[in-house]
Amino acid sequence: MQYSVLVILSILAILIFSVSITEAFAERVPVDLYKTLKLRHDTNPTICIFEANPEITDKWSDVLLMTVSGINEWRTTLSYTYPDGDWNMPLKQVISWDDHAKKSADDFRYCNIMINYEKASGDSSLGNTGLQFNKSYHKYMFINVFLESQKNAMVIKLNNSGNATITYDTFEMPMNTIKNIVVHELGHALGLGHYFIGTPLIGYEKNFDRSVMIPTIKPFEEDQSLIVRPLDTFLLGQLYGNDGWSGAHPPHVVRECYIPYPTVYSCD
Repeated sequence: MQYSVLVILSILAILIFSVSITEAFAERVPVDLYKTLKLRHDTNPTICIFEANPEITDKWSDVLLMTVSGINEWRTTLSYTYPDGDWNMPLKQVISWDDHAKKSADDFRYCNIMINYEKASGDSSLGNTGLQFNKSYHKYMFINVFLESQKNAMVIKLNNSGNATITYDTFEMPMNTIKNIVVHELGHALGLGHYFIGTPLIGYEKNFDRSVMIPTIKPFEEDQSLIVRPLDTFLLGQLYGNDGWSGAHPPHVVRECYIPYPTVYSCD
């Protein structure tokens, strides 16, 4: 599918990358920091899923199942946490490859969250989310889910001049990782930023036990499962209020929260 986005918001990667931490956060260490994208939908998000190119996967039915499961993870948890709110996210359409391969995002103006699939990112990225909010006639989030990723296996090739090039082979990721990527990137599409851990993990705790919005996961761990956590629904409640997407929004958009885990310290 051909598309253009204004800004790429998020990269869920294999390796931890350096981030710029605000001065306020540095002064309050050790605390966790949970950021938002400083924007929110003004009505129920409508989701469209674009079938992957058949040339990059022969497991489309499984990929689709994992995608819908990731969407339902957010739907179910938000509705349970805020039972009086409208947290419905209609799945408008699953669009076949033939119906979208040569089209652009503007051909699908009834979708404001689009989920697309690519073979591999070319680096360590597992997924990303782009936004287009500068056009009043079509504001949307565009999610890319990558179906393959690198392992630590180098391929060294010599050309006729004897110069070496080093590449990494990509491998098909487990289906549970596809769901994890969808859950994480959908969090961005709803307005959440990343969750940065500043306090030590406790006992057998994993980084993803705190939030689905941690910046990194291990793509080939088949027992790893991202589950929407209380801090994830808390921050969406701060963004939208308890009434859901189209309810009475708070008067300002929350930027970030400081968390001496597991208690919220303050939100700005």
